[in-house]
Amino acid sequence: MEDLPASELPVAAKQAIRDKASWMSLDYVAVSPEAKGLVERLRVRPETGSERPTSQKKSGDAMAALLANLIAALRDGVWTKRPLNAASFSGQRVGYRHFVAAIENLESANLIERLAGYTDRTGFAPRGRPTCFRLSPSGAQMVKDAGINPKTSFAAHFRKTEVDKGRQGE
Repeated sequence: MEDLPASELPVAAKQAIRDKASWMSLDYVAVSPEAKGLVERLRVRPETGSERPTSQKKSGDAMAALLANLIAALRDGVWTKRPLNAASFSGQRVGYRHFVAAIENLESANLIERLAGYTDRTGFAPRGRPTCFRLSPSGAQMVKDAGINPKTSFAAHFRKTEVDKGRQGE
């Protein structure tokens, strides 16, 4: 059942995925040459060909954070989840626009699968459920081809960044 595309899964299986999914942290960076190369190949580039250095960095940061979480989820045999409303990115190291562009870039290349979030209206108050993601089989193969083994070498390729002193307590 885990091999079925998310759109074909029964409702109970989708709920089980959401319950087991790991939280997507936005504070990972690529540290190895293999991880940096993968991020550079996959990061979003503007169609015009002119890109400011700050935009290059933000695009790369978003792709690194997304890939690190997807690879960690692959390692752990789960999906990873994150709300995709702009407000959930407030005060984060990675911004909403660059993150969503990274997701769309990977989706258009069929490298990830998405299990859409929704609003749960069954309780006392409506509650948003986050969107879940995982690497597709071709995405997992791409990671392995880049020289990254999720089971044995994740920490050699990605690490968490230090908390930004200016954003503590927000």
